[in-house]
Amino acid sequence: MGFEQVVMARGLGRKWKVLAVLLIVAGLGLWGVLEFCGRLSLQVDPDVLEPAWTRGEVVVLVRHEERCDRSDNPCLGAKDGITEQGRLEALRLGAAYRSLGLAGSEVVYSPRLRTEQTARAMFGNEGDEQTWAADCTGDVLLQLRSHKEPGRNLVAVTHSECIQRALDQLGVDVDDYDVGYGASLFLQVQDDGSLKPMALVAAADWIGYRQGPVEY
Repeated sequence: MGFEQVVMARGLGRKWKVLAVLLIVAGLGLWGVLEFCGRLSLQVDPDVLEPAWTRGEVVVLVRHEERCDRSDNPCLGAKDGITEQGRLEALRLGAAYRSLGLAGSEVVYSPRLRTEQTARAMFGNEGDEQTWAADCTGDVLLQLRSHKEPGRNLVAVTHSECIQRALDQLGVDVDDYDVGYGASLFLQVQDDGSLKPMALVAAADWIGYRQGPVEY
């Protein structure tokens, strides 16, 4: 083999090595998406959720309850808030969450009136207003990771757009799922700090699973 052929062979060898590395990296990145490309569960598994909740590993995005400006039902207050029916649903939803225990959890809500009213009905005076909980166009997962404290669950009362954005970032086809009023997206923090989806649960299904006493 001549000198030029040796050089070409070595060059091709390096190119194949580089290509192999790129394929491995791409494969690893793709696997992070493909891992969640199956059907997202619509029910929480108590054997998975409850231990993770006790360890403070859970992040939940909860959509606010029924908007008054998009309903014929009586308003709870101002038009940009929720309806009276929405408040009743939020009370039931909150009872389900309280049955899990909130001592190791932080509750936040976006500055919109509809999310504040939902959070108040669900959790009483617990919870803090956070502007980032209304930012549904940026990196929602990064916001959640950066605001979650180690060993404490994070429950954010937010908007359907934020939940859809989070699902999109996770590689889930948002068109396949209905993020209705009071829906909860459960995520679990992994060892590397990433968030893995556990389930997207409709309000009625979550209330049915964790039925607690409701104080009207």
